[in-house]
Amino acid sequence: MKRLMLIVLLLPLFACETPGIESAPDGGTEGSGSVSGTPIGAPGGPLQLTADTTWSGNLTLMSPVVLVHPGVTLTIAAGARVQFQPGAIIQAIGTVDIQGTKKAIVHLQPLTSGDHFAGIEVPEGGTLKMAYTEQIGAGLSVNGGTVTITDSYMSRSGGDFLTINSGKVDVSYSIFGLEAGKEDSHCQLHVGGSAATVSITHSNITAAVYGLMLYGGTGAILTNNNWFKNGNQIDTVPGVTADISNGWFDKGAPTAGPGATLTNTNPAAARLTDAGPR
Repeated sequence: MKRLMLIVLLLPLFACETPGIESAPDGGTEGSGSVSGTPIGAPGGPLQLTADTTWSGNLTLMSPVVLVHPGVTLTIAAGARVQFQPGAIIQAIGTVDIQGTKKAIVHLQPLTSGDHFAGIEVPEGGTLKMAYTEQIGAGLSVNGGTVTITDSYMSRSGGDFLTINSGKVDVSYSIFGLEAGKEDSHCQLHVGGSAATVSITHSNITAAVYGLMLYGGTGAILTNNNWFKNGNQIDTVPGVTADISNGWFDKGAPTAGPGATLTNTNPAAARLTDAGPR
């Protein structure tokens, strides 16, 4: 119980806010501000999931915090649309399994267009599995957990979208940012600390002040990606290493800062066609 209380208090903060939205192919949009879906939870207190639970259809989260307890799985079914109140967060102490498909994408979005929520946090012992999901208006924070993302659309976090402090993260065939090119997050990817295993491949990283802040870790795999319309592609600190091979950079390949190493073999001469949701 003490551990759960501590996690509630340590909610991630997202500071930068800029406009913009791009929908997944099935036409997802942000909410209107009215509770149009089936309410989940209640204002004022956390929603404690202590048994396996499935969300489906159109839902509006009323609770500020959803705690998925250890050993418990929250399944979000294909085609579900979940609207979040400002600042609301899901904490995956157990497992969050988002089961979108190409024809039935899952939408995670703020209740009101232009607002932000706090997204999903994956602490030590937690697991997030996300497929064919459009998450707009909030980011992801990984603090020791395991995250696997495929074929997903992620944008407009209001800060840094994917923040990795520790844990294991594997992202493929996804997009961070808006193809339209407006800077919609401070940075799309932020790696800090030293205890993280990171693989982000066959994805598009676009439309941020920084595509990646590589501020921790060694051996990150960042291959076969398109990097474009970012103010800065990759920013580094001494001691970090990453493989950015087989990628396309619209402004030319980035140069590692002092004491950092970016391995870049076989750079692509044109935008890759096998990156982004399939």
